[in-house]
Amino acid sequence: KYASQALVKIRKSQANVIVALGGTAASALLQHVKSIQKWRGSVCLSDDRTGLKRKVIPTYHPAALVWGSPYVWRYDIIADLRKAKKFSKVRAFDLVEPTLIIRPKFKDAMEYMRECRRAGIFNTDIETYRPWVSCFSLAYKTDEAMCIPFVDGNGQPYWSFDDEVAIQREYGKLMGDPKITKVNQNILFDAWCLYRSNHIITRGRMEDPMTMQGILHPDFPKKLEYITSIFTDMPYYKDDKKLWKNFWRDIDVFWRYNAKDSPASLMCYYALNEEIDEKGYRQQYEDYLADFPSLYYMMVRGVKVDQAKLEETRKHVEKLQEAKLKELASVADYEFNPASSKQVLQYFYIHKDIKPYINIKTKKPTVDDFALQRLWRTHKLQEAKIMQDIRRYDKLKGTYYDVEYDEDGRIRTSYNPAVVTTGRLSSSKTVFDTGMNMQNLDPEFKHFIVPG
Repeated sequence: KYASQALVKIRKSQANVIVALGGTAASALLQHVKSIQKWRGSVCLSDDRTGLKRKVIPTYHPAALVWGSPYVWRYDIIADLRKAKKFSKVRAFDLVEPTLIIRPKFKDAMEYMRECRRAGIFNTDIETYRPWVSCFSLAYKTDEAMCIPFVDGNGQPYWSFDDEVAIQREYGKLMGDPKITKVNQNILFDAWCLYRSNHIITRGRMEDPMTMQGILHPDFPKKLEYITSIFTDMPYYKDDKKLWKNFWRDIDVFWRYNAKDSPASLMCYYALNEEIDEKGYRQQYEDYLADFPSLYYMMVRGVKVDQAKLEETRKHVEKLQEAKLKELASVADYEFNPASSKQVLQYFYIHKDIKPYINIKTKKPTVDDFALQRLWRTHKLQEAKIMQDIRRYDKLKGTYYDVEYDEDGRIRTSYNPAVVTTGRLSSSKTVFDTGMNMQNLDPEFKHFIVPG
């Protein structure tokens, strides 16, 4: 009822752009909008069912800021209102999106890579399927991009053997030319994947909008979907990536998704690069870029681990853990599961009738390591001290002794510069679910690393 009344009022208005405040308003005008957080800042055309034919830009409802939503959302609203002002000048839906070339012929793919070489700077983005690169996109200008696939909609090779070899070699030459600048969101990751899957070595200057965003706006998201909503007019498209595990279900959508990433990233790079100079962060950014070759080498090289010695220690830790579980059962008033926070809380704070220790962040009772330490020191509860040992063995086993290694027996990590709010380097497992965070190794694990 209220939605229909609102539509009547909007039809009578002369507004060229409608700013939909919040998810309810957005879904009334745009059926495809399921998440306001994803779609805010996107320039859309109202659904046919509304009869409006107006531009719609969703954004957060201002009331959300009153009720504890992230403070930085107010700046997103400001950015979205600026975009609405820009598009309010004319009634027509004048959004011009980049031209996307998919299903290229061999000669067109080869020529496009040569155009990137002649331009001296280009954006490239890859999509992986398991350990392999399934397609990559290129953009040497912001209004056009090409997706070059390796796998078709039936899961079969897209090219003949000779044609694929030629394309791989040309792409390898392009990525390996030290005179050409390569741009991409989180480019270190793509460079590592290209080496792992295709033995393509990336050389020359690597530019990364994600790192720029991390330096300029550390409190804001660094993902491409967010910076695209701020620095470009491209509508949200990242849900198309949901096909990446089963991309053959709608191969054209998947290829268009891959193609869109390149001009989006390139546009963000040009906007952020200008801001880097305006705000005086050029030297800081250059310092980050200077680390890229070293980080790239470490990601590719990995670390050799004495797996035989590690397996022997893992079995030893399992025996120690088993002994500690038996010791806990012998000293506790009744048997409980030390891995269950609910049961541990029940044991110490209800059964033992001890005043709960409260977590500063959650404001709720906690039995974290600090709480267990105080339970042992203050109340001399043997159960708390034993549980600390059990948890330590659990962490050693789960984090280090049960880690997945690559086929060559080496352990690798994925480095992410300027992603953390503080600007420090972070690391994590690889996208293939192998390796681990290598920056905070337990001292005991270091005994298993074999120097190169």
